[in-house]
Amino acid sequence: MSGSKVKNFTEQNRRIVCPARRDFLKALALGTGGLALGSLFPHPAGAIDPATLKEIPMETRWALVCRSYTWADTMYAKALLGEVGRKGMEEIQKKIYTTAGKGAKRRADALGLSAKDAQGAAEVLQTIKFISNGPEEKMETVEATPERAVVRCLECSRANRRKEMGITDDLCSALSQAWWDSGAKSFNPKLTATLTKAMPWGDPYCEWAIELQA
Repeated sequence: MSGSKVKNFTEQNRRIVCPARRDFLKALALGTGGLALGSLFPHPAGAIDPATLKEIPMETRWALVCRSYTWADTMYAKALLGEVGRKGMEEIQKKIYTTAGKGAKRRADALGLSAKDAQGAAEVLQTIKFISNGPEEKMETVEATPERAVVRCLECSRANRRKEMGITDDLCSALSQAWWDSGAKSFNPKLTATLTKAMPWGDPYCEWAIELQA
């Protein structure tokens, strides 16, 4: 796939428009999920009874929004793979998710969270990922020091969508590497994040090593 074709395709798509810890993170996410659910649909005057919306639990709204997001993101990646091939897809994903990762600190600030070292970045990035991808996500920190932290994702919403759709292609390792590394650097330019294991590669979980460089 030529560079010009990848560029043109990118331009086309740019125009398309622990339990206690999990409970805490859910609480952070619920308000955002509720607002986002309402934004998915047009609201002509009188078309939706606010009382009906209030009957839907906030956690259900959040889960629905995140499920819709990961479904759409998976289908978009699959379409990219078909149009521009693996190299082209990963090139586009890296650009998109590197930019997205740069916003991690801004999102953390909005939540009153901060990080300067590897351990802090691991915790905050997990929080942001959990809020963005929904209650299906199950993550844990298996190593944590200021210099190095290792995070594992044991259950992943994107992996669930691929399984539901019967997709076996690797659609997310490139974007995952880009987002985590860029996100870590948004807190401290001396931080790096490396994807060392990935479910699409055949591993039982995804794993990132976050390190503070000298």
